[in-house]
Amino acid sequence: VVLLFLLGGGHHHDSVLTMDVYARRSRLCRENAAFKTVGSLCLLIICICSSSPIPPLCLFLFLSVATVAAGGVKLREYLSLLGLPAVFLLLSGLTLLWDFYQKLPEEAVLSLPFFGGWLAVVPAAQSLGMLVLSRALGAVSCLYFLSLSTPLPELLAVLRRAHVPAIVVELAVLIYRYIFILLATFRDMKDSAASRLGYRGLKRSLRTTGLVYGGLLANSFRR
Repeated sequence: VVLLFLLGGGHHHDSVLTMDVYARRSRLCRENAAFKTVGSLCLLIICICSSSPIPPLCLFLFLSVATVAAGGVKLREYLSLLGLPAVFLLLSGLTLLWDFYQKLPEEAVLSLPFFGGWLAVVPAAQSLGMLVLSRALGAVSCLYFLSLSTPLPELLAVLRRAHVPAIVVELAVLIYRYIFILLATFRDMKDSAASRLGYRGLKRSLRTTGLVYGGLLANSFRR
């Protein structure tokens, strides 16, 4: 997972903006939006309900290949978009592996003393971690396949045809629009800080980053 993140060049702050650009450029953009939405939803349900890690992992590979090969998304760009959720899933998976025991289990494959007890990894936790990680990866691939091949206006049209309450659709439009407003504000604040050499040196960079994100939070509340 870490290798995918590094090969992909990491995650960039403008990736939310480029998701809609990728969807417009995709060779699957002209395909029926309702079919893609229903198909992705069905695959997502199958993935989440799977009792084995094999189907979600196969689904992840299949949809990733379909997004890159059939959709025309470059492999490096796809890995870059996958970087942030992949690292998050890695950290979550490591958390699932460990559990606290007053007495060290005999079946523990790895253990560490911890405040009068033991932090240990048992085979059952390994199986659970693998299952959860595989389901999550499969789910991410379903959502990426849909979002990288279907622009948001078409998704909203599908929701309206499905008789989703109008207030939900309107909220989705407002939230989507506000994401771009915040991204533009963030870029302006970051460029302004960089022009004043705010990112020169580690200590100054950390301080500037805190000020930028603090200002962004205050700005969002004002808006």
